[in-house]
Amino acid sequence: MTVRRHLARGAGALLLVALVVGTTAGVSGAKAKGHLATPTLKTAVGSATIALGSTDTDTATVTGTSHLGSPTGTVTFSACGPTSSATPCTAPDAGSASAGLSPGARHRSTASATIDPGSPGWYCFLDQYTGDAHYKPVSDNNAGTECLDVTGTTSTSTPKLTSALGSATIALGSTDTDTATVTGTASAGSPTGTVTFSACGPTAGATPCTAPNAGSATAEVSPESGDRSVASAYIEPETTGWYCFLDQYSGDGNYSAVSDNDTGSECLDVTGSTGTSTPTLRTSLSPSSVPVGTSAVDTATVTGAAAAGSPTGTVTFAACGPTASATPCTSPNIGPATAELSPESGDRADASATITPGAAGWYCFLDQYSGDGSYSAVSDNDTATECLDATATDGTATKVTATRMAVPRRSTATVVTAR
Repeated sequence: MTVRRHLARGAGALLLVALVVGTTAGVSGAKAKGHLATPTLKTAVGSATIALGSTDTDTATVTGTSHLGSPTGTVTFSACGPTSSATPCTAPDAGSASAGLSPGARHRSTASATIDPGSPGWYCFLDQYTGDAHYKPVSDNNAGTECLDVTGTTSTSTPKLTSALGSATIALGSTDTDTATVTGTASAGSPTGTVTFSACGPTAGATPCTAPNAGSATAEVSPESGDRSVASAYIEPETTGWYCFLDQYSGDGNYSAVSDNDTGSECLDVTGSTGTSTPTLRTSLSPSSVPVGTSAVDTATVTGAAAAGSPTGTVTFAACGPTASATPCTSPNIGPATAELSPESGDRADASATITPGAAGWYCFLDQYSGDGSYSAVSDNDTATECLDATATDGTATKVTATRMAVPRRSTATVVTAR
């Protein structure tokens, strides 16, 4: 399934701490390592309570001594939250920022950071001064001065999601469109965010999609009149059967997430047929007997019909062995190796794999053709053409290697492309 990504602003709880850089003050002279002074660090948020959508400021003041002057260096502001109550921050999880100290009067230096919470709850801060040539590092996470209560709610309004397919039935090879309409309220306006379209199928009948297995695509919603927003995805099935969809709206700062998988509007019947013509698969080993340590080539030739042309797809080569005699391979223990078919004249295509036996005995093959849009899958494990006699032994490992390695081709799963 093809996906076209879109960036959208979310309503998560991540706290964004904006960097405010001050200037640092130089102090002449040096102090011996191990005899650093301990400065005083006082921190406080501008307001202890703010409404969601507002910002606040956390200010750190580092006070030194008259002899050593104003501290230099930086303060790192880190946040924890949101939590249900004021709790000292010890393991920050909501963002951080560093600001250089700005010197002031009375041997003090200050640094600040702006706080922009993304969801309600308590946010508490851990402010850490780095120290400098004269002063030791110090930190503060006092819940009495370093905690902020953010009030308000987000995503409390549930929008209406209606989704519908352009056609309930299409012929194989045609495309369809799934459109999701998210309707909000007059007070909050048209919803923003994204819709993810996911598909289940093919199935024998219309079944609600709960565990998508046929691809997905995400599209950003586009606002329209009437406090609505829409998003669409193109559907291009490559096999027949029923395909049903799960459309999921992400939600935003005003609206909660919703989804729809109503079979009455979200299921598509794809008619037609694929893979109904059975090709002929012929396989052969050359040579049919080799000494251990040397190689033989297994070639598979898939012959189609003039109307559909040369088969496409891949052949998977797997082997069983060593055995005491030529035995049809049903449970391979060597390989597999997969090679893409190469078209030939006469509506044929072929692929090959090389086998290098590592021990004496018989090695028999199971060759499996994948099928494509015109031909069904077939296999061959005929001992008359698919068994190799390896003579002598040198104890090396047996390997099967595809001569033409598989190249990714168009998936046979449903393709959903965001518009």
